[in-house]
Amino acid sequence: MSRKHKQRRDLPLVVPPSPPPRNPLATAPKMRRGVQVHDKSRGALRRAEHMALRRLAVPAVHGEEGDDSDEDG
Repeated sequence: MSRKHKQRRDLPLVVPPSPPPRNPLATAPKMRRGVQVHDKSRGALRRAEHMALRRLAVPAVHGEEGDDSDEDG
């Protein structure tokens, strides 16, 4: 082994400095679901409308299936 290699091996590993602490107040609105920080794009509006219609339609389907009480006995 060369002298240079030995010196490099003896050096302690340099730990990168930890990132500065995040400001929870700066990122909280973005992380909260259901809170709109900015106006929705056209695509997001279409998706939101579609999901709202789905939410209205899905419980109706499940409600009809749950009403069949004559199958139990």
